[in-house]
Amino acid sequence: MNFEEHAAKPLLRSHGIATPEGALATTADAAGAIAARLGPCGVKAQVPAGKRGKAGGIKLAATPEEARSHAQSILGMTIGGYPVERLLIEAQVPIAREMYAAVLNDPASKGPLLLFSAEGGMDIEELAATRPEALLTLPVDIRNGVDAAAIASWLPQSLAVPRDALAACLAKLYAAYKASDAELLEINPLVLTKDGQLLALDCKLSLDDSAEPRQAELAAQATPERLNDLE
Repeated sequence: MNFEEHAAKPLLRSHGIATPEGALATTADAAGAIAARLGPCGVKAQVPAGKRGKAGGIKLAATPEEARSHAQSILGMTIGGYPVERLLIEAQVPIAREMYAAVLNDPASKGPLLLFSAEGGMDIEELAATRPEALLTLPVDIRNGVDAAAIASWLPQSLAVPRDALAACLAKLYAAYKASDAELLEINPLVLTKDGQLLALDCKLSLDDSAEPRQAELAAQATPERLNDLE
């Protein structure tokens, strides 16, 4: 089962990973009203499909009027074969750096795999194919887990990000993955803001369908569509 961005981010927040302030809208007028409260914002299509930005489903708005206009153009679009019926209106943040982070089930190691790249906000598959050295991987023994100290020692010394804060964030990401029976929990991008905060600007969450009895409350927020079924 897969989760739209707005349904996945509460899992991050419940484990101490910050996200921008935002709210759902199903009409252009509602999008404008939310933008009037938040200020400059992003207008983000909520569909169970990837590459929303490339499809024109994510736009930045400086004013409520612009947010309303973007919402009007995005609502009713079809992205990945799915009609856009709701939007996440989310406050813009001053970005200093974009990164990538994820935990997934790894068939090779038959356990969790922590991924990190100092280059986020782009197609991670393309990065892995063209510059594999930019994507760090850390197999995790699920019996022992991984803590912030171990992650800090794994991260490159040259990384121009507060190491302790980043390691703590990645440890929280692993904890959220394990607690939710996730197959994939991904943040792209994970950003460092100009005032030194780490924020998850996007989130992708996929759970094994067999986890539903253990994760009934979380599963109720999933969409019926399956990202894995998309070409």
